[in-house]
Amino acid sequence: MVFDWKENKDEALRNGICEEQIFSTTNIVMKAENGRVENHTFRNFPKLEFKPDTLVENCVFEDCGDVTFDGCKVNGCVFQRIETVFCDNSTFTESKFQEIFCDNDLIISLEDGEISHCVFEDIELRNDAYLCVGYGNPWVEYCVFNRISTTRADRELFHCEDTVGKFFKMKKEYCIVDEETCEGLPTISG
Repeated sequence: MVFDWKENKDEALRNGICEEQIFSTTNIVMKAENGRVENHTFRNFPKLEFKPDTLVENCVFEDCGDVTFDGCKVNGCVFQRIETVFCDNSTFTESKFQEIFCDNDLIISLEDGEISHCVFEDIELRNDAYLCVGYGNPWVEYCVFNRISTTRADRELFHCEDTVGKFFKMKKEYCIVDEETCEGLPTISG
């Protein structure tokens, strides 16, 4: 099913999407039956949140603003032209982040979560943005990075509040990130 908040909000509201008032802002929430959301396309959501303990599989997120996965498992998803992904204690596997032009501070806020076997490609980091900022004990492993550009003078793509070594579980075979400094390497192969 395609959920398009801009083009067909009423249909989305009838099929598992709801609006929740939190303080003075409205969050758009996906309520999953049996804790599972699969094979859906989410398009044009300014903010979208998934309830904790939700398994999100084989979904596509297109032209969305902030997407929040706290305590979720995300597998086989595609993120195109999104703004920021917030994830606390979540895991991302076999997913793809592509065609992202980041004018914000970061694309992924990873707190005590893990990203593994994912692909990042065709990403432009503007205004000193980071690809990923980690808090607590974030892990990144077995990821592929293709065609990533940054305007940062230090070419740093990842920022971790703790030591750099905590960010990576092991060396990645195809990576444009220097393991010691988290800086983008000067040449991109792939």
